[in-house]
Amino acid sequence: PTTKNKLIHLTWTNSFKEKLIKSGVSSDIIHVTGNMRSDIKHSKGKYSRNELCSRYNLNPNKTLILICETRTSEISNKEIDIMVNRGFELEDLRLLNHETKKALDAFYRQLNNLRDSFFNDSEIIYRPHPGTKINHFIDKRISIVSHLSINDWLRVVDVNVSRLSTTLFESEAFSVPTLRYDPTYYPARLVTFGLEKYRTIQNISEINSDLLSKATSDLLSNNIYQEYIGQSDGKSAKRTAQVISNVLNDVNGAYKKGSIIIDFKKFREVADEVGAK
Repeated sequence: PTTKNKLIHLTWTNSFKEKLIKSGVSSDIIHVTGNMRSDIKHSKGKYSRNELCSRYNLNPNKTLILICETRTSEISNKEIDIMVNRGFELEDLRLLNHETKKALDAFYRQLNNLRDSFFNDSEIIYRPHPGTKINHFIDKRISIVSHLSINDWLRVVDVNVSRLSTTLFESEAFSVPTLRYDPTYYPARLVTFGLEKYRTIQNISEINSDLLSKATSDLLSNNIYQEYIGQSDGKSAKRTAQVISNVLNDVNGAYKKGSIIIDFKKFREVADEVGAK
């Protein structure tokens, strides 16, 4: 009850707003602002394709395949205990661990068994999930790169591939061909909402010029990302700042900041500054 109607809710899209309303949240305190992270699309990139390829010893004339990992290990027993205390179902977490291990085993096996001919025209850039460690052997033909922002890579690669990462929404927003990778028929109940709508492959070896042509055509009609991370118009941060500014200055109407005990002065100054830009 406290989190429903004593907090301001900032959502990325109208679909999330509708879910909140169905959960009992008043529509007056829900604001659709978009995803601030998507604003980066409208900024100038820091690196060119040639610069990144030179830095990481990649051939810029080959197809650059970015593979974004979701997680590289199972959830530990300690993490499971914490998550159960937070309300997660133990059986769901056990299923998640079982399916994650199965998917990772298949992925690394496929990755390490790619034919040499696959690399004649392609470079694979494997990006582990931030903060995770790789506990599997990775063939030296694969470039493991965890440096830089994902947005730096999305500006230069030819395709983005992932099992469960929301970077698929971001790559589509960047007009980069987007493929969901599912080597083990991952249970639908464990898949991030929306990702099941993307063109799916079961083996990394399926990636070729014909598939990339189809994935490029998908960009002309899908716009899946808009339902899940919102319009990418470069104004999400400004909209968010304006909502926060209204709340802190008591002009929101349906919400009074008195329900939160905090020093608002510094937050008001920052929000007003961003909102004015």
